[in-house]
Amino acid sequence: MRKSIQRRTFLASSSAALLAGCISDDEDADTTQNGGGDQGNNFNGGGESGGGSNNPDTTESVQTNTLVDDTVDVSEDEYRYWTFTLNQEATLSYEFTVRNGPNVDVILTDQEEFNSYQDGNRFRYASSGSSLDSIGDRISTDIPADDYVLCIDNTEAGEAQPPSNLDDDVARVEIMAVIES
Repeated sequence: MRKSIQRRTFLASSSAALLAGCISDDEDADTTQNGGGDQGNNFNGGGESGGGSNNPDTTESVQTNTLVDDTVDVSEDEYRYWTFTLNQEATLSYEFTVRNGPNVDVILTDQEEFNSYQDGNRFRYASSGSSLDSIGDRISTDIPADDYVLCIDNTEAGEAQPPSNLDDDVARVEIMAVIES
């Protein structure tokens, strides 16, 4: 579902992110613009893993869940985003490449700040988990439990600015994001 939004809207993003636990039944958390409702992925802590071995070489199991692995077109003055919930600290890792079109902002923020972004207001974002005015990057950051949004922004809300050439400058972005806990 694509809706036209004002340039003063927000965020950029995509790539690979690592998180924790079990994915909820909502498999398609990809949304465009002000897309919908309570979509997203829920990542629960996996608790203790492993057997009863006293072997010092036994390591804890790491759970990896894919948030997104896709190529998306982000029209000028629009954005794409993915929502997810962490129930424990995890590592988000993502990699993105703009294959065609203008630089974008890929922004990691919490749900409350994303609401401010969508309303055209100032918003805060996780600088260690964001990549601004870029054609590609590889990010990995530890983040605490919370509700998050990873956004690819092709608006004037962030650092990257769509060209003022009266054309619809679409950014084609490959993004892979995973969550590991």
